[in-house]
Amino acid sequence: MTRPTTERVSAAAVQRLTGIKRYALEALQSAGVFKENLDYGDLLLIKDWMQKEFVTGRENIREGYDKLGLAVPLTNPDLSPDLELTAANDAGLAQQAIQEEGITLTADQFLTGWWNVHIDNAGRLVTERSPILGVTGGLVTSGAWIDALAMVHPLSLRKAFVVTRMTDVEIEEYRGYVPRINQSGTYFRG
Repeated sequence: MTRPTTERVSAAAVQRLTGIKRYALEALQSAGVFKENLDYGDLLLIKDWMQKEFVTGRENIREGYDKLGLAVPLTNPDLSPDLELTAANDAGLAQQAIQEEGITLTADQFLTGWWNVHIDNAGRLVTERSPILGVTGGLVTSGAWIDALAMVHPLSLRKAFVVTRMTDVEIEEYRGYVPRINQSGTYFRG
C-alpha cells in the first residue's frame, strides 16, 4: 500500500529517514522551500535530493573534461533567496560597474556576488556558462547560469556576476545535496 503524498509527517521522522539535519530542515522551511507542516511528498522529495550528491572541491574537477560549477550558501541575509544581490550587499556598486561596461540586464538576468573565486576560475565560469546554485541546508534551492563577470570588489577582491535565472525545468536537473559548502562558495563538478 502506498501512502498518500498529502499525509502529514513529523520533522523528526523526516530527519531520521533522510539524514537531513534539523537546522537544515528549518532553513529550508524558513526559505519557503517546504511548508511548516511537512507531508509524505516532502519526505520523498528530500530523500530524492539527498541521494544526488555533488562532487565538490576544485581538485576533483578535471580541466578539459568536467564543467566547473559554483555552489553558494543562501544564509546571508543580504542576498535574496534566489541569489540576487540586494542594496544591503553593494548591489549598487555592481550595477554601476556593468553600466560603465555598457551591459544592460535582460528581464531574466540579475547580479549575484560577492563570491571568493580566483580570477582564472571566474573566467572559466563565464566561458563555460557554468551553473551557480543557491544552497540552503546543503540542498539546492535555486540556480542561474553565469553570463559575465560584473566586477571585482575593490576591497575584498570577491567577484560579482551577471547571471540568468534557471527555468523550473533546468533547476530540477540540479536538485541535490552539496556537501562541505563554505560561506564564500564551493566549486562542484557541473
